[in-house]
Amino acid sequence: MKIIAIAKRIYQWIYSHQLISLCGVVSIFFLICTLNTLLNFNQHSSSLAGQIYELKQLKLNGPNWQRKANQLDGRLPVFLDSKEAEESVTQLILESSRLHGLTLDYHQKQPRSAVEIYRAEQAAAFESSAIEVRVDGREEQVVRWLHSLQSPENFTGVDFIALEKAGMNITCEATVVQWYKSAPKPEKAPF
Repeated sequence: MKIIAIAKRIYQWIYSHQLISLCGVVSIFFLICTLNTLLNFNQHSSSLAGQIYELKQLKLNGPNWQRKANQLDGRLPVFLDSKEAEESVTQLILESSRLHGLTLDYHQKQPRSAVEIYRAEQAAAFESSAIEVRVDGREEQVVRWLHSLQSPENFTGVDFIALEKAGMNITCEATVVQWYKSAPKPEKAPF
């Protein structure tokens, strides 16, 4: 009987230590989970604090951006379609080259890449139409002509320039861009 009593005590001692060990492992697991949750919460709250700061800055700058948007809306040319914008910039190029005494060798519409079309559709704030031209003339005339095409009032600019000197004259290849806003399309009747 003594052996059985000793065996029971050994069994109880081992069982109680296993239970304590199991409780310790479970406690450590919960402690790790709690610390991980607190760290995630801290990171998330830091991120939110940054976003709140950015929103406050946007709110502070909002009137300034609204004023600029209103100025653009009032001044940005409106065309029915890209063809009308191309005609406008072509007319500007012809008049400007004539005014500056330059010989216009050619002009053609610059094809738009799929990326440019996608960006224009995504931005939807304004569109652009580009014309490639080549002119010949004296250096001073060409420079004045290029300067006249850079017109914030008309929302035109020179996007690309390549110059080649030929004796006393310069040949200039340039891409002239007209930025504009599309006129709102009339709504169709539902029937």
